[in-house]
Amino acid sequence: MTHPLLQMIRVIGFGEVLRWLREAGLDQGLPAVLPEDVCDLCPSLVTRPAIANYLCARAAQPENRLRIGILANRILGENQLLRRALLELRPLADAIDGFHLAEQLLVDATPPPQPAALPV
Repeated sequence: MTHPLLQMIRVIGFGEVLRWLREAGLDQGLPAVLPEDVCDLCPSLVTRPAIANYLCARAAQPENRLRIGILANRILGENQLLRRALLELRPLADAIDGFHLAEQLLVDATPPPQPAALPV
């Protein structure tokens, strides 16, 4: 489950997904209120190619990938997404707002290496 859209939903839920769809005018036919079981929303999203393609592309934008990694780090204490985003997006570092701050966040969140145990 490494796709940025799935990770975003896992970290912050569907609120931003629905906001993106409203902004793009792709929210016709979607429930106005989240269903009691949000899993019921997925078929409405993934079975409509225009919606699925738009959301996948938007979540995969460099700024959003970095943001998802930062949120996973801050909310879930997971560093893998942030580490991967920083590595893969490094060629675009100067063009992505907050990239260097995200690097520092990862440094601050990574515990120092433990010294090797001395043989007894």
